[in-house]
Amino acid sequence: MATNKTFLFILLTCCSYWLHAAESVILQLKWKHQFQFAGYYAALEKGYYANASFDVTIKERDTLSTPFDNILLGKADFAIADSSIVLKRLNGQPFVVVSSVFQHSPLALMVKRSSNIRSPYDLINKRVMFQKGVDGATITAMFNRLGIKQEQFNFIPHNFDDLALHNNVTDAMSVYTTDQPYLYLQKNVDTLIIEPANYGIDFYGDLIFTRQDYAEKYPQRAREFASASLQGWQYALANPEEITNLIIKKYAPNADKQKLLHEAKTSAPLINADVIPLGTTIKERFFRIAAIYKELDMAPNDASIEGLLLASYEKPQASISAHWLYVGLAVVGLLLLSITLLSLFNWRLKRAIDKKSAELNINEAKFKAIIEHAPIMINSFDEQGVCLLWNSCCVSTLGYSHQDIIDCDDPMHLFYPDDAIKQQVYQDINKADGHFREYQVQIRNGKQRYQMWANFKLPSGAAIAIGYDVTKQRLAEQEILEQQQHLLTLSKEAEAASHAKSEFLANMSHEIRTPMNGVYGTLQLLANSVADNDKALLDNATLSCKSLLAIINDILDFSKIEAGKMSLEQVRFSFKEIVTQVAHEFDHQASQQSTVLEIDIAKDYTDGWIGDPTKIRQILVNLVSNAIKFTQMGVVRIHVDSSLTANKSELKFSVEDNGIGMDPQAVDKLFSRFEQADNSTTRKYGGTGLGMAICSKLIEKMQGYTQVNSEINKGTKIEVCLPLPTASLECETTTNTTKQIPDLTGRKILLAEDNEINQIIFVSMMAKTHADIQVAANGLQAISLVEEFAPELIFMDIQMPEMDGLEACERIREQHPNLPIIALTANVIEQDIKKYKERGFNGHVGKPIELAELYKATHIHLALSSNDLVDPTRT
Repeated sequence: MATNKTFLFILLTCCSYWLHAAESVILQLKWKHQFQFAGYYAALEKGYYANASFDVTIKERDTLSTPFDNILLGKADFAIADSSIVLKRLNGQPFVVVSSVFQHSPLALMVKRSSNIRSPYDLINKRVMFQKGVDGATITAMFNRLGIKQEQFNFIPHNFDDLALHNNVTDAMSVYTTDQPYLYLQKNVDTLIIEPANYGIDFYGDLIFTRQDYAEKYPQRAREFASASLQGWQYALANPEEITNLIIKKYAPNADKQKLLHEAKTSAPLINADVIPLGTTIKERFFRIAAIYKELDMAPNDASIEGLLLASYEKPQASISAHWLYVGLAVVGLLLLSITLLSLFNWRLKRAIDKKSAELNINEAKFKAIIEHAPIMINSFDEQGVCLLWNSCCVSTLGYSHQDIIDCDDPMHLFYPDDAIKQQVYQDINKADGHFREYQVQIRNGKQRYQMWANFKLPSGAAIAIGYDVTKQRLAEQEILEQQQHLLTLSKEAEAASHAKSEFLANMSHEIRTPMNGVYGTLQLLANSVADNDKALLDNATLSCKSLLAIINDILDFSKIEAGKMSLEQVRFSFKEIVTQVAHEFDHQASQQSTVLEIDIAKDYTDGWIGDPTKIRQILVNLVSNAIKFTQMGVVRIHVDSSLTANKSELKFSVEDNGIGMDPQAVDKLFSRFEQADNSTTRKYGGTGLGMAICSKLIEKMQGYTQVNSEINKGTKIEVCLPLPTASLECETTTNTTKQIPDLTGRKILLAEDNEINQIIFVSMMAKTHADIQVAANGLQAISLVEEFAPELIFMDIQMPEMDGLEACERIREQHPNLPIIALTANVIEQDIKKYKERGFNGHVGKPIELAELYKATHIHLALSSNDLVDPTRT
């Protein structure tokens, strides 16, 4: 007998080797080497793969491809993915789940606690970084479940930088809760985790999968690979420090050991091997995951996951015990010993049955304990309506004991007193499709609870129901919706108030600018005709007008910034020209207080930029104005530089003075609205405290930054850096024509203006041009004069009686589409100027009229050459 056993063992060993010679396979991980894949390293190191005749190569993730890509292309035989494989299968891709490993997904969103983001609803209008398709299935499903569309937040593709949240690249990023929060813990950054499971999306974590053709041809080999892998996981969970040392030694030499041990500790609850046996794969759970995708319109309703699990390809095989094989050989070879062998067989069979029965009793007891103490409600009724199972969670949540349900003739009436609702529930139970549906359930104390229930049918005909309570979640969602509605109401009220304020400021600006046009225009006309001893008085009056205009412009700009309506142009410009113009503008003011204004251009400075020259000039004007204001008998220096690299280009400039300076407290308040160093500064030097606040907002909108250095009685230096694209200025030439009087002898110009003072000012300003000027008092007169006078250029006010400038422009355009018409108005808001150009105006000159701007508009729209410019002293 011993000889027969030895022969049989040798024969089976040879056959096993012939059938299962070491098969070379590639296992593709879903990310870099870490404890998340500890079980596979252990299976390879401890020989579990070798025992199953596998020669395994473990490859870490290449961010240029996905595990799905590598499986389809034949670059890997097995790979690791999460529950997004269900979505792949629903979309027709031939992937087969071999085994589960992580019962719960470690994928979640992480935010900084300081961001005040507490739920997915707080991510609306925020930046959210995750990877779609491969790792982002649960996150996408969570957003869809909560009704948050992708366009409601700023989606950022994952850049695989663990510190992206810390570096302010995003407001929320997808992380594996097993390892990535540890990095932020090390940096003392307090974080918060938003888990999809808290919002009803509890998917599997890591799963082992392969191609369908492999599962069809070699289902047993696929099962053996899974078994060897799960052996490795069992060893890794029991010996985390040993496997951690193995990872550092062979796979990730630069890994942090404490981080790996932390990952091991946080992975264990997600694998949940203490409660659910390793590798447990429940088909109905995959159906529920598929149902969620369909309900959220992420997959076609008629799509199927049939064939997703390896069990679909495994054929039941009859197993013959070694004892029966021995008996068969003995009967053939030794008929004389049949009676003895039969007795021996019966004895051993009885032992095996007794042992198996004992194991089944133990397993049944464990299963009952798991069901009884499960954190979800589980109950079962037979076809006659008798309650077979009512676990402790049902008792604690619904308030009724198992005996209460047995004694009740109609248990469903306890929970659904409304007959119509009860009938709907019965219909859902009869469907037994495993889909979770939400119901309002009345519990024993009479209160209504929100609960999710799914129903299943057993072959015996009995029904099993699984449910969990979502009342807290629904009440929280309701509270969030009420808060959102309240915030929306407040937002609309604030927007209406902001609009009213903007309208008021625009009207005030118009009403102030209109009479000021008479004052400022007169001062410009008198500039070259007053005696030298009156020159200072005229300069002071002009400066006062400009100061008042600056205050009005600051108030309007700040109003636009607060309302979020400030927009930026993107045009080519020369910053050197802006500096030269600003220096010329302030040269007289500086000389009056014995202050020297210097310009310092760096030797390697490169000119030519794309941006908003008007706003950049406004920043420089504010800085220079403040520097001169606070510097008596000193020096104000404008320094210009640039920084050009392959990745970015920056315009840099600074304004430095040796004036009164500021203390640190004043520097801290420098960019606050309506703030100055102290009250005495306002009394002595004047100002609204808005200029620097506006500068700060403009620089911030251009994504630039400032740096301030100041010391009392020594001076202040303010540096500005603006990231701007560069531009070539080779083809652009500028001619200073704005200060020269154009010769318009014989040229016809029509002015449409209802204010008599402004008529006089305009005609006086244009007198030295010798143009032939006609004046219309309203839009109707302007239309008539166009036909009678045949002007070559029209300057048109907007707000006029009889017919306003907009309607008059449109009427004139119908008959004279190429006649240039310039809006001459006290409306200077950007939106108004844009509207005028859309309605047919060729340009805009604001009131009070700058003489240089008026000449410039005339020069552009009458296409004058340099020969048409005359000496300013001409009369």
